[in-house]
Amino acid sequence: MSANSTSAVNLVKVGKDYGQHTALAGLDLAVDHGEFLTLLGPSGCGKTTTLRTISGFEQPTRGDIYLDGQRINDTAPHRRPVNTVFQNYALFPHMSVLDNVGYGLRFDGVTAAARRQRSLAMLERVALTAYADYRPDALSGGQMQRVALARALIKTPRVLLLDEPLSALDARLRRELQLELKRMQRETGIAFIYVTHDQEEAMVMSDRIAVLEKGHMLQLSTPEDLYENPRNLFTATFIGASNRLEGRVVSVEEDQATMMLTTGERITGRAGPELRSGGAAQAIIRPDYMEVTATPGKAENLVDGQVEDVIFIGAQRRVVIRRPDDSRLECLTTPEEVATSGLEPGGTPAIGMPSARLHIFPSAEAD
Repeated sequence: MSANSTSAVNLVKVGKDYGQHTALAGLDLAVDHGEFLTLLGPSGCGKTTTLRTISGFEQPTRGDIYLDGQRINDTAPHRRPVNTVFQNYALFPHMSVLDNVGYGLRFDGVTAAARRQRSLAMLERVALTAYADYRPDALSGGQMQRVALARALIKTPRVLLLDEPLSALDARLRRELQLELKRMQRETGIAFIYVTHDQEEAMVMSDRIAVLEKGHMLQLSTPEDLYENPRNLFTATFIGASNRLEGRVVSVEEDQATMMLTTGERITGRAGPELRSGGAAQAIIRPDYMEVTATPGKAENLVDGQVEDVIFIGAQRRVVIRRPDDSRLECLTTPEEVATSGLEPGGTPAIGMPSARLHIFPSAEAD
């Protein structure tokens, strides 16, 4: 991969070592202008390290970083047209909200009058004009987050980096600000690179998601594609809810595989990469694609189980199935299906899994 001047940011084989520990292992990533891209993964996967190499707070051990086609490895952090919004907001407690927002303009030769005018305009954008003279400690967590966002955007950076900025907020406020951030990103047209370990947050906000694990990027795609077409076991289980069934591969033919479950049933689904006959495998299917009914009909890949519970979750019902090996499967269905199919605790419905929705990957034992 080489630098692409049509992209906002390019990482070319970027690696970062801390002693014997490799935090990033040759990461290739291109972020488009005007794109909302999220780095998603568990703690320690390399998300924040990636952000810090782009901002200049960390120097890559190897590889190159480009901004609009220009290599910036040796450019000091304060000279990069990149701003960062941190998890802890990093507001100046002794300054007013207005002064916090306009602080960065002081170093650009902007007059006091122009700073005030631009800061007020930015506060209006984030609906905080009435709080211009407040100190940060008088604000709520959501308001402080908006101040931090306004301060980052006022200098119109070419790229905005956001390091888990909503993680400290309660669930309701977090959902509100997810939509607010996405709206502002679209209005400004600035490339956002967002770090989170919350897969639901990533799905709601992102144009594309890069799934990271142990310093490697495992998959980069749209939220819909990651959900529907995971390319590995980690992505399949990290993105969205999933059911797992253990067994061994019987055969692999092109993009289809057949496996024998530990409970004896034989099922067929979409073959993941590096799947081999005789190897240990896991079959993955989303709860919303499971078919649980009183009659088999044309259901594929029937397996045995007994209804353990039916849980109310608003417009849907979560049906919990206990398998003969004491493992559990979950199915999302409608109240009507529950009522007409007799899906009640103790029942033994037909449990089907469409082969087009069933993904079969090598398990850890097969490595």
